[in-house]
Amino acid sequence: MAASTTVSAPLVAFAIGLFVYGPLSDHYGRRPVILAGLGIYLAGLAVALGATSIGMLTAGRVVAALGTGVQHLFQDVLDAIGSKF
Repeated sequence: MAASTTVSAPLVAFAIGLFVYGPLSDHYGRRPVILAGLGIYLAGLAVALGATSIGMLTAGRVVAALGTGVQHLFQDVLDAIGSKF
């Protein structure tokens, strides 16, 4: 059961992150939200990297997935830049 949670929980966290970062970027701007998402991702990655149990690994992956949800904002920025050239 714990191994399947390690796979499915980050997917749910990523989906939640997609809904959270959009309104936050509208209110605070893209740059601070993208930087915060990167920080959240790196924190989750550090926890997952240093995991000593399956629960800690799952928690680290969930936090990293929440940070990864910000990538759709970054993709919009790259698309806007790419359309100019």
